[in-house]
Amino acid sequence: MKQLYAHSDGTTLEEHLYKTALTAQKLAREKHTSLFPKELFVQLAILLGATHDIGKATSYFQDYLTADKKKKSPLQHHSLFSAIWTYYLAKQITDDSLLPFLCFVVVKRHHNDLADIKTETSLDETKTLKKQFAALNKEELEAIFQSLSERLNAPFLKLDPKEFPRYLEDIHSELSKIRRRYLRKLNGDNLYLYLKLALLYSILLDADKTATVLKDESIVKERRDISGKIVLKYKESVFKNAPQTFINHLRDLAFEEVGSCPISLGERFYCLNLPTGLGKTLIGLHFALKLRENIAQSGYTPRIIYALPFLSIIDQNYEIYQQVLSTEYKIDSHYLLKHHHLTDIVFYENDREFDFDAAKILLEGWNAEIIVTTFIQLFHTLIGYKNRMLRKFHKLAGAIIILDEVQAIHHKYWLVVKGILTSLATQLNTYILLCTATQPLIFPKSALRDTCEKEKYFRQLDRITIYPHLTKKQTLEAFINEFSPVKKTLFIVNTINAAKTLFRLLQGRYPQEKIAYLTTHIIPKERLKRIKEIKQGKYKLCVSTQLVEAGVDIDFPVVYRDLAPLDALIQSAGRCNRNAEEKGTMYVLNLINEKGKRYAYQVYDLWLIDKTEKILVRYSSISEPDILELINSYYEEVNQEKPDETAKALLKSLQTLHFNGEKETYPVSNFRLIEEDYPKWEVFIEYDEEAKMLWKEFTQIRKIKDRFERKMAYEQIKSRFSQYIISVPQTIENRPPVVENLLYVPYEQLEDFYDKETGYKLEGGVMVF
Repeated sequence: MKQLYAHSDGTTLEEHLYKTALTAQKLAREKHTSLFPKELFVQLAILLGATHDIGKATSYFQDYLTADKKKKSPLQHHSLFSAIWTYYLAKQITDDSLLPFLCFVVVKRHHNDLADIKTETSLDETKTLKKQFAALNKEELEAIFQSLSERLNAPFLKLDPKEFPRYLEDIHSELSKIRRRYLRKLNGDNLYLYLKLALLYSILLDADKTATVLKDESIVKERRDISGKIVLKYKESVFKNAPQTFINHLRDLAFEEVGSCPISLGERFYCLNLPTGLGKTLIGLHFALKLRENIAQSGYTPRIIYALPFLSIIDQNYEIYQQVLSTEYKIDSHYLLKHHHLTDIVFYENDREFDFDAAKILLEGWNAEIIVTTFIQLFHTLIGYKNRMLRKFHKLAGAIIILDEVQAIHHKYWLVVKGILTSLATQLNTYILLCTATQPLIFPKSALRDTCEKEKYFRQLDRITIYPHLTKKQTLEAFINEFSPVKKTLFIVNTINAAKTLFRLLQGRYPQEKIAYLTTHIIPKERLKRIKEIKQGKYKLCVSTQLVEAGVDIDFPVVYRDLAPLDALIQSAGRCNRNAEEKGTMYVLNLINEKGKRYAYQVYDLWLIDKTEKILVRYSSISEPDILELINSYYEEVNQEKPDETAKALLKSLQTLHFNGEKETYPVSNFRLIEEDYPKWEVFIEYDEEAKMLWKEFTQIRKIKDRFERKMAYEQIKSRFSQYIISVPQTIENRPPVVENLLYVPYEQLEDFYDKETGYKLEGGVMVF
């Protein structure tokens, strides 16, 4: 019999199907979910892995693999052909009428993104499918499945190719019946179908990619033990000589209280609500590792997924996690991974570094005990339709998710976030820890288990006084005329234009002072350098947009903050006197531009500003012990508003598997955790010698003809390359040339487009951050 192949590297079809099915089986076995009976779930995973590439057994596909010049044709496609086999084999192992259809969709879509479920019942490729069946190596395929059935101990994998004409004849009526009986009646009352589809789809995608790229798929089984006491050990080592100040006493108290919080495995949602500066990063990890130890006693060890809203704080907190784990272990990538869209593609196991393809598979598959990632990665996986995002969905099952700075989730998504996380917890046995200084009311208080008595800490701290100065609207010029820099001062304004104007005014008024300037129009490399210098005390004055608002560990005795929603104001106050030294002061201003319009209205929802203002005008001053009551009052007000129509529509789309379609119907594909306020261009700034070298590399990479080679080469410089990229509005008047699909500012023209103090030179437009 003629040997059948899965890939051009010589991997046989049988071996690929076997490895994929075996990996899928292992992934399914480690999950604890109430969505499926355990054995059925494992059988479905094996079935998906074993059948997903059946269509490669046609002569059309086999000839394509060996052809010198690859000419694509629908006859070489294999997903739909494979999906029909999957559907009928799935019907033999479950009485559930919809599960075989979900398996059909999973296999049909395993090389694409998910599409609207109702379109999946239309089948227009009958002629192509008949030709593919005629070109099928039936004898060899039957032998392959006989072997797979024995090797995987899966008798349900018995396959008779002679049955396919009947399958093809029946599939139209089968799909039509599913459309009539089920899909038209989907009413969006729960997320069960979405979770089932996403979980099965994720397991096949991960198993397929892993089996294809990794020579030894057992690597994905590698697990590492991490002691639940390691954070305590780190703390005792690093802070043993810390001064006995009141703030350090509170940090110790909070650490001990959270560490001794009773854990019931039946409780899924936990809350760590502490004032800024009390060490939530370490305390959150300490609690998560303790929870992990408790769960491990029930038979499986969960991974910890630590998600943050901003790239600016990921590196900072990742390094803290590294330091903690290094106390006891020689850490490699199986212990700890950092994953976001600019992450370097590297993966280490002991002293061995994996090649690029293997590293990419392992990194993007979240194959570590602790994954540090962004809200974008997490929520676009949770609320997902894209192949590359949903691949890691199954890693959320049974995990411990730490949501840090949870207040950064826009209120319009509270309803859908509540729905998906609740379903994740109840159906996929996931645990959630919410960390913040300003706890939003995404969940009712009764649904959350407090890990500490938060009131005690807010009551005892009196580091700052907030003075709302809202009755008087001021231009920046009028404000500077009244300002006198007695102490180190941080100014946080709402737009880049306001920041630039304020910075120039301060320079003109105080030429002798060294002034820091932070906005997203400064290249990331320089921005990080300035933040480091601010921490070292090199600046008396600092002008910034909201990018320092949450998580950036800088400290000033005086902060001026332009009006913003109350939770944002409280986060800004966290940059003031964090270490409880001399009493700090924050002034809330009501700044207007030269046309008399509030900067706050250009950036935030008007009703949030209005609610904040109504609360603040009652006070001439606010002490830190009052903040908890104030923020609770604010969130009660926000929560009384009707749920956003966007969130309701998005939740309905998840429940009815409406993944794409017209924008007005708000399919899942519409979801953007961070909305773009305006169209943007990316600009590469050739700022220094390293930038020159990277641009040269980039232009060479663009000349590589093979698409996959080109992508791989770019991935290897992407992290460093991105340090010189900023985003600017498409309305800019001062626009550099387009080179290699990027706006490009060459070093020789740097002064024409980029100011080394304030960043990109543009005219017009409103810019935030």
